[in-house]
Amino acid sequence: MSRLSVELHQLYTHGRSLGTTFGKPHWPILDEFTRDLARAGFNRNKLPANTLRGRHVQALLNCWRKNNLHDTTIFVLVEVLRWWARAIDNPGAVLSDDRLRLQKPERSETDPFPVQVIYCCGCQKNVYARLTTGSEVYAHRADLRMTPFWKCDTCSNHVGCHHKSSDRTAPLGCIATAEIKNARKHIHAIFDPIWKQGLMTRDALYEQVGAAVGKEFHIADIRSIDEARTVYRIVRNIASAHKKAASQAA
Repeated sequence: MSRLSVELHQLYTHGRSLGTTFGKPHWPILDEFTRDLARAGFNRNKLPANTLRGRHVQALLNCWRKNNLHDTTIFVLVEVLRWWARAIDNPGAVLSDDRLRLQKPERSETDPFPVQVIYCCGCQKNVYARLTTGSEVYAHRADLRMTPFWKCDTCSNHVGCHHKSSDRTAPLGCIATAEIKNARKHIHAIFDPIWKQGLMTRDALYEQVGAAVGKEFHIADIRSIDEARTVYRIVRNIASAHKKAASQAA
């Protein structure tokens, strides 16, 4: 970790308990700030966390606007910057909403934190994903109107959520492109029958595929077509092995 990441993490875990109007910021957002500052030309290993200044804020704003982030996303990220500024006793480092030309979004106090850092396959990097609903991403689907989704405003791809669970806005993996989503469907077509037919448990099957690819694995985390092809071959071989064993036992 860079010096800035280490010191920001110390502020986050051991500093005063400060929130934003959206609740306590998520650590990955603060960590992503350090990468944005590096992209803007600042040296993360020579930038102490307690030296946040207006020039750093403006550099971040320029970066976010260049990436076509939604007004809501930018407003939330600036609120996190305000958290950082208060944590180092320098609230003046971040100017007022009016001076920064920010538009405050409408929301209720019970709404979940509306921005998460999620890997986007289209942008091939972590992005600030914005929480939205099916009314935006699937305007033709009335049944999905209130269903939560995370959207990358830079490339417009999105990912669904575990909306039927206790954490209904938890993302279903990374943000995939249409091509990668289609590749995942082909994998599911040979993956799902293996555990649904009782040949293996679903967890055991994921463990076997994970061992073959060398990491903890889930189909929803596939990030590229090359990775999808590799996984497809592995699952196809597992399915063929079970089919062969069944024919020999018959």
